[in-house]
Amino acid sequence: MDKITRQVAEIELSAEAEVPEIEAGQEEYRTKVSLMNRMAEGHVFSVGDQITFEGYADDIGQAIAAVEFSMDNGETWTSCATDDVTSKMWVYWYFGFTAEQPGTFKLAVRARTADGRVSPLASSVVFTVE
Repeated sequence: MDKITRQVAEIELSAEAEVPEIEAGQEEYRTKVSLMNRMAEGHVFSVGDQITFEGYADDIGQAIAAVEFSMDNGETWTSCATDDVTSKMWVYWYFGFTAEQPGTFKLAVRARTADGRVSPLASSVVFTVE
């Protein structure tokens, strides 16, 4: 299932004397990470192929401090810092992987904010190397 970072549910245009208050997002929808190229699912790669995954991470109100990757079902995570990111920026990330042996692999990706919040749901993709 694809995870969508943000969905526009309704747009209302108005002219106000004062800047309206912005409604904060719900906690379960914060610190999101998504995969853009889901082509790996169902595609069979060869040993030695360079496989590149990419996506975006964002949070409502906090800067993304790191994007983290796991290839062992979340037992360990490799953290990649996102320098100079502010709370108003989305983070574009990419991850390269070269399999040295055949098998079925799962890449899980999550984001971590400056205040330590971790994505409630990691985004993941399963792919095969022959």
